[in-house]
Amino acid sequence: MVYPPLPTRLTNDEYFSSSTFRIFHQHIEEQVDLHWHEFYEISFVVSGEGYNIVNGVPMTIARGNLFLLTPADFHIIGPSRGNSLEIYNLIFSDEWMEPQMRELLFHNPVELSAVMTESMTPDLIACFSLIMKESASQLSGRRLMVGSALNRILIELLRACEAEAG
Repeated sequence: MVYPPLPTRLTNDEYFSSSTFRIFHQHIEEQVDLHWHEFYEISFVVSGEGYNIVNGVPMTIARGNLFLLTPADFHIIGPSRGNSLEIYNLIFSDEWMEPQMRELLFHNPVELSAVMTESMTPDLIACFSLIMKESASQLSGRRLMVGSALNRILIELLRACEAEAG
């Protein structure tokens, strides 16, 4: 019997050194095979079209998609044929998830993935850009700035998910 390859495990030790978060602004040109993380991951699609298969459930993604993956999620992400995906991808350890935020996000079994309104897109890009800028600095208050921007993104995601659920 031939078994499919096991998913790749992305560990804290591999991705975090002096900090417990990292941010990437990237273009995905080809599929990122099945993997899971020991950390949280929040992604925002800036442009392009593609797919995200989370825990075996496929979803089409495009500009405006915002989604949160937990350490319990397995996923595959990639562009649709002839496309690429431009995304912000923020990974962070459990310590960034404040108890009150955890309660807000996980008290109901709502899927933490939504299509954000076009009017919200510039604000989200600004939040991710701020985190990117702060991650490259050693300025005082860096952790507070990153935490505030992350909390804003998470709350906007939650509100959009609640609105989509009706």
